[in-house]
Amino acid sequence: MSGRYGVIVCPFCATPLGADLRKRTMTCVCGKTIDLLKVKPKFESSSPVEVAKAVAMAKSQVKDSKMDLPAMKQTRSRFGKIAEKARDIKDPHERLSFIAAELTRLKKDFTIDDLERVHDILGKESASDMLVAMRENGIIWEREKGKFRVV
Repeated sequence: MSGRYGVIVCPFCATPLGADLRKRTMTCVCGKTIDLLKVKPKFESSSPVEVAKAVAMAKSQVKDSKMDLPAMKQTRSRFGKIAEKARDIKDPHERLSFIAAELTRLKKDFTIDDLERVHDILGKESASDMLVAMRENGIIWEREKGKFRVV
């Protein structure tokens, strides 16, 4: 799983740093400019808090010449994989269409509980708001009471 933020090591002074991996360059505390496309992150996460903790851990371990960063979280659930892919989709209509299509592919008929599981990981609009928007935009239809499919 790749993330927006990462822990990198400055190639000039070997200082562990937190970096926004969507950017091309950053400046180290030593004053050198680091090309982020040429440096492999030691740890990645979509959470800046996790990366900050990993940087602190890496800095405390530098004097031992060994860096044991936390293992990157793997989203194991099928709902987590749907949410991770949906998180990158900026357009709300397109994101809802993707979620509905994937849930239909996964379960044939999905429920509000399935949307709630995706919402817990995704953290965007609530499951009931997603359901209302999907119905209003003609993305899904109710096959039977409480069971939905993509159109």
